[in-house]
Amino acid sequence: MKVVIWKRANAHRDRVKAFMDFLKRKGHSCRLCIGKTPPPCDVAFVFNGLHVREKNIVKHLRDLGTQVFYMEVGSFPQRGHYVVGRNPCVAGGMLQGEEIPPVTPADELMMQTFFDKYSKGANMDLPREQVSGFLQLERDYAIRSFSKFKRTQQVVNKVEELYPDEKVVWKVHPGDRAPKIKVAHKLYRGGTIWIHVAMAKVCVAVNSTTLLESALAGRPVVALGDSPLNRPEGPRAVVREILRRQISIRDKDPTEQIERSIGKVV
Repeated sequence: MKVVIWKRANAHRDRVKAFMDFLKRKGHSCRLCIGKTPPPCDVAFVFNGLHVREKNIVKHLRDLGTQVFYMEVGSFPQRGHYVVGRNPCVAGGMLQGEEIPPVTPADELMMQTFFDKYSKGANMDLPREQVSGFLQLERDYAIRSFSKFKRTQQVVNKVEELYPDEKVVWKVHPGDRAPKIKVAHKLYRGGTIWIHVAMAKVCVAVNSTTLLESALAGRPVVALGDSPLNRPEGPRAVVREILRRQISIRDKDPTEQIERSIGKVV
């Protein structure tokens, strides 16, 4: 089978290499195209898939009769992990059109075990006395394209309006050194997210990965933008699916995760 992986730029090379190595071990002919029009192939994976350029590439491939799937970075953590999917895996596109089975006791045990390792044993037994807000970068594509917000201050104002009688404590994105915003209560720039998650009655953001981590920790979450966490099955079911589908670059045989995501294609 001829497989093409298409990317806009030469980023996330570790994920792409790991996936290509797996495809080659499966006996497929595999080619990476960066920014160029891809050649005819049987199956293509388009990284991200939501920008105009990517959409044009997807149309071109489908016009050729190619099966098109998508590839994106993982979530727990983003570094060193990737996912594949039937739809673009950004914001609410993840899991779109799919049925998610209910969470089982075995799933809960799996998530708790994973959380204990992922959080390095973070203490969740703290007084839950605040609304924890998590800020994203103002230039974040996931905010500008998948929410009604254009400025960080708009997010702050909306959350403080939603919770007028609560202490809303904000955690600044680590990539934003000097956010120019006004808050009613507290603004934290450093430290771990886990103390804010642990002390939260509810965790609020636009569609930050931190909300996925908060749901993993068992806290109620509110996503103000387009997010898979808004699905009716609930945040725990979404987190379970992501954990079952994301692939470590160290995983030599991610067949199980790939088949759960797109079926027996490759």
